[in-house]
Parts: sequence; structure tokens; C-alpha cells
Amino acid sequence: MGLGKKTADSPVAAAAKEAVIAGAAVAEMEKEAGAVDQEAVIAGAAVDQDIAEVNEVEPEVAPAKEKAVATKSQAAAPAVRSAFVGVALSGLKDVIPVLDFGTLPRFKATPAGIKGEDGPLGQWCEGVIVSYNDQFAVSPCADSAPKEYCKFSMDGVTLADGSGTVADHIKMLKEEGYDKAACKRYNDLILILEDSEKEHEELGNMVTFSLSPMSVKAFERYQLQTTVKIGMGVVTEEAAKKIRISAKDGSFGSKDFKYFTFSMATGK
Repeated sequence: MGLGKKTADSPVAAAAKEAVIAGAAVAEMEKEAGAVDQEAVIAGAAVDQDIAEVNEVEPEVAPAKEKAVATKSQAAAPAVRSAFVGVALSGLKDVIPVLDFGTLPRFKATPAGIKGEDGPLGQWCEGVIVSYNDQFAVSPCADSAPKEYCKFSMDGVTLADGSGTVADHIKMLKEEGYDKAACKRYNDLILILEDSEKEHEELGNMVTFSLSPMSVKAFERYQLQTTVKIGMGVVTEEAAKKIRISAKDGSFGSKDFKYFTFSMATGK
């Protein structure tokens, strides 16, 4: 398919310009986060009691009443998300509200690949995105920290338990000596599972994928790249909803872990 005319007013130029602006904003945020972001993925493993090894960190989902309190602060959501308003798939954000833990089968990246409670999917799977939403874990980023120091937020501003703000909690943690305390953004990606490397009983059903901070960045990268392709007429937004999720190896120092990457579904 042709790429269209390269004029100043063409959809190509407009889409590319928006993607560049959004990408620049993300790059600046990643620069500020630096090594702390990767370190939080590793140190944050203490938040998830089910994972002893360093890989995807899955924060517990706050009770429904706590979520309702946090949702009222959506208007004050952090700037980290503003760069992605209007990009590909942004219309699917929060189509389905944050669900209670256990409502849908959940998959995460593990050393063995993509795995859920009822077995593995292998190293890749494909499906159609239905919805996605943010969740934030506020943690000392230290394995020795008391469990009660780990808090959660639905908007990155207000703590889900109503005990205060994210900023105040981080300040308290640092005063307690946890210099690496941080608020890290996670994501629940809901999709209809259509195919996978290994046969699984959930094929054809709606499932949830837990995205760590590194996986969230990979998903945003997919959004930005797809925005340009849509503007160029190479793909449609509907086609962009069909994705392939792959488990990729990552490392930080001597620690190895897995995270998700995203691409257009191949249908194979």
C-alpha cells in the first residue's frame, strides 16, 4: 500500500509530528527516571509475594471501595500519561474499569515465558485488545522493608487506601531511610486471547496481562509506532488492536528477568 503524499498538511506529516512530540516527552521522562526505573523492577519484586525471582512485578489490586476513592482523582493524573492522549489505541484506555484481582485469568512474564495460573502460553501469544488501565505501586524498593510500606494508587496521585497522597508517602519513606523509594506505573492489559505457542484452555476467552514498568514502556512504544503507520495509511486502527505479545529477556547487573514486547499480530 502506498504511503501517501509527503506534504506539510498530509496525515503522514501530522501523525509523525504528533508521534515525535509524544516520543520526546517519553524520552525525557525515561531520562529522568534513569537506572531507578530498572532498579525498581528488580527491587520491587518484594511487592509480589508470588514471585521469588526477578521478573514481572504484579501489584495486588486494591479493594473496590478503595478504587472508587482513588478514581475521583483521575483529573489530577500525572503528566507521564498526557503524552499518549490521542495516539493509537488510547481510546481503549479504561473501557473496562480496573477489575478485582482474580476476575479474569491473569498472565505475566516469567523466566519460562508467558505463564498463568492454569499453565503456560509459551514465548508468544496473539489477541485483540479490549481495554487497558494504569495501576501504581508506591514502594521503598528494598527487600527488607515492611510489607505495610508498600501502597497502591489508581491514578499516581492519591493512595488507594485513602491514607494520603503518593508524594507524601514517598517523602515519608525517604525520611525513613529508603532513598530509592518510588512510584512505578504498571498496567493491566485486557484482550481476547486468540492464539499462542502452546495450546491453552483460555484461547477464545478474555484474559488479563500484567505489565511491569518496562513492559508498559514497550506497549507505549508500540502505540507510538502504530500511530505513525496509521497516519501513513499502512495499517488501520482496527488492525492495530490485534497484537502479538512476546516474552523477552532483560537484565540489570547480575539479575535476569522477563518482560513483554508488542507487535502487530501475524495470524500464524
